[in-house]
Amino acid sequence: MKTFKKFILPPAIIFALFIGFWYLVSLVILSSRIQFILPPPHEVLTEGIFNYDAIRPTLIGLWETARVTLLGFAIAIILGIGLAILMSQARFFERMIFPYAVTLQAVPIVAIAPLIALWAGYGLKSKIIVTIIIAIFPIITNTLFGLRSVSSEMNDLFRLHVSTQGIRARFQKISKLQFRAAVPSMFAGLRIAAGLALIGTIVAEFFFKGTKAEGLGKLISDKYVPASGFGPELYTAIIITCLLGLALFWLVGRIGKYFTRYL
Repeated sequence: MKTFKKFILPPAIIFALFIGFWYLVSLVILSSRIQFILPPPHEVLTEGIFNYDAIRPTLIGLWETARVTLLGFAIAIILGIGLAILMSQARFFERMIFPYAVTLQAVPIVAIAPLIALWAGYGLKSKIIVTIIIAIFPIITNTLFGLRSVSSEMNDLFRLHVSTQGIRARFQKISKLQFRAAVPSMFAGLRIAAGLALIGTIVAEFFFKGTKAEGLGKLISDKYVPASGFGPELYTAIIITCLLGLALFWLVGRIGKYFTRYL
């Protein structure tokens, strides 16, 4: 009962209010002339989610979007953590790399998407590049903050107990002291980056449509036809995209709790 009140009831109340507001807008606020832009929830369920012919391309798109998101997210993790470790070892590296990381975060993807297409084509490679660009910054900043969060007392204690010198001592400090201290901050950044990676993939699928593989972004783009209305298939694709984002956020959070507990 306590679990229900603590974890299930609060989001269930918000969900019920959201569904009620959806019905209010689609059936009451919108006039009959423009009700096609927002079908009621039961119509989305019956014609979009529970209709096999309608849900099949969405599920295929889910697989393609999840594949690109996970590939781009994994590469962003490797690059982001690697760059953060490098910058944590010397201020020189931070001054050399960090301005470009900020620039990469601020660059408008809409403006450089055509350039990425010219360099890497319209396929998987371009989508992964966009995903990495959007997702990497919080990984770098949060990991760097965590690596730098080791107290001076712990640094002094580590120097007293380590007999090796040079590169080996630096590697031991990173792996046994700094990285352990950085885990909570790093996973906070990874949870943010997981959602950004999905956004990056959706944005990339809007632009790069040169492959036969159709992700959720391309599906949403194709179903977005203001002249003929926004059908249940469009809202089904949006709902599936949101569920994928929640699943990624939850998965990274669970992995983060495991590492925080046992490291």
